[in-house]
Amino acid sequence: MASTSSSTTVSSYNNNRPPLPLDEQFYSPFPSTCNCPDQKETVQHVSWKPTNPLRRFTVCPNRFKDVKELQKCKLCKCSLFEWNDTPLTDFQKSMWFRLKGMVQSLENQVQSLEDQVARLEAEAALMVDLQQQKDKIIAKLEATLADKPKEKAKKVKKVKKICCFPISVVVFSLGVFLIAWWLRACLATTS
Repeated sequence: MASTSSSTTVSSYNNNRPPLPLDEQFYSPFPSTCNCPDQKETVQHVSWKPTNPLRRFTVCPNRFKDVKELQKCKLCKCSLFEWNDTPLTDFQKSMWFRLKGMVQSLENQVQSLEDQVARLEAEAALMVDLQQQKDKIIAKLEATLADKPKEKAKKVKKVKKICCFPISVVVFSLGVFLIAWWLRACLATTS
C-alpha cells in the first residue's frame, strides 16, 4: 500500500509505488479524527494493491506504527479503517494497470535517455579536452617550424661567408696577377 497525506509523503508497504504523485485537492480524510484516547487527526492513504488500486482510505496515524513505538507512547493500535472511494470495475482496473505499465515504460525510456545524455556530455567534454591538447601540440609545432627557417638562414649566411672568402681571395689574386701581367707587358713594350 502507498499513501499520501497533506505533506505529500508517499510510503509503500509492498514496494508497489504510485506512478504519479496525487494532487493535494483530492486529500480529504473521513472521518477527520480517530477513536483513540488522544483523538488524533486521521490521515488518508491510497491503496496501490492490485485488488484495490487507486482507492483512498482513512486510518488513524497510529495504525502503521511499530509495536515498540506504540508501547512507548502507551497507545493501542487503532482499528479505524474507512474506504473513501468505491471499488473500481474490472475494466477500470485493467485500464489502470495498462496506463501504469505505460507510465513505467516511459519513465524507463526517460531514464535511459538521461543516461545517454550524461554519457554523451562526458564524451563531448573528453573531445573538447583532446581538441585543446591537439591545438597546443599544433601551436608548438608551428612555433618550432617558424624558428627553423631563421636557423637555416643563419647557417646559410655562415656558409656564404665561408664560401665567399676563398672565392674573393681567388678573384683578388687573379686581379693582381692580371694587373702584374699587364704592367709587365706594358713595361716590355716601352723598353
